[in-house]
Amino acid sequence: MLKTFIITYKKLIQLMKKTFTSSFLGLVISGLLLGACSQMASYENEDLQLEQAKVDKDGGFVLTPLGGGENFREYDEADCSIDCIVPGSEDYFVKSGTATESSGGGNNINTKEVTYRAYNTETDFVVEVDYNKLSGNFNAKADITIAIDGDLLLIEEVPFGSTVSHSIPLPDGWMACDVVDFYVIQEGGGNGIAWIETYSLFEVCSVECVIVKETGYVGNLEGENSGKPGEGFNNAWWYAFDIEGDATQNVYENENIIGSATYDEIEGTITISLDSDYSLSEGEDESVKWYSYADDELPTAGRPKPGDAPNKGTSLVIDTNSDRYYLIHLDVQTCETEE
Repeated sequence: MLKTFIITYKKLIQLMKKTFTSSFLGLVISGLLLGACSQMASYENEDLQLEQAKVDKDGGFVLTPLGGGENFREYDEADCSIDCIVPGSEDYFVKSGTATESSGGGNNINTKEVTYRAYNTETDFVVEVDYNKLSGNFNAKADITIAIDGDLLLIEEVPFGSTVSHSIPLPDGWMACDVVDFYVIQEGGGNGIAWIETYSLFEVCSVECVIVKETGYVGNLEGENSGKPGEGFNNAWWYAFDIEGDATQNVYENENIIGSATYDEIEGTITISLDSDYSLSEGEDESVKWYSYADDELPTAGRPKPGDAPNKGTSLVIDTNSDRYYLIHLDVQTCETEE
């Protein structure tokens, strides 16, 4: 983290030299250094009021005290070692900040407002920035720079009333309370606005669920159940994989698609991939059972019994032979959330 932070800080200084006047640059850098050393890089309200008085006097840059929004209080009051993100809820711990800056004078005062929001989802870290005009007749577009752990994105010519964002995937093995460094710089329409911040990640809550076992079949060719079932057959639903059909076909659980399977003609294999919500049934030695049939030999009186299949195992890679059709039965399981 430290090396990344030093690199991004150097970039930040270079960008800020183009953004701020020399008299104001020292004040902003000092404030940012204090924020960086605090780990949370946030000001108390009293500190903000003092800083606001200094900046108003020097150049019209107004900092709005943070913590007024519900989402920001949620982050500020949350504990990354205890609180977590409920999967699929999109209820994230949002850290935010708003700043306004005025330029011009007399009857021609122009005021812009910039707001950032930072949060982690189940898979990514996201920073969003709003660029708005509060007053005045100016229509200056902005250049907005967002950097996350050294990954920098510059969005140019952003008009008023726009929201831009930057995100990066969370690294493998990330944990609750890991710290992400990020900064935001807005240039254009008067003096620039900038933040340098850190964010402590929130983990994903564990979900209580019940393991449910299901049946899966591979392929897009729907099996026939016409006629009277003969010995070793029944009227249950089933599918078959036709290697003369599409190279990639579906895996079905009844009418639900739960994965895909791809035929590699060169390797002579069918490779099955289940969706993340499904897996082969645990503890079974024969969770994959399959028949193969030559052209014009596919059953029509019903589904062959999986237990009688000549090929059984747990591999999701099927070695084909000279036959055209493959009837592949899967014993799968999924975790259903308790109501």
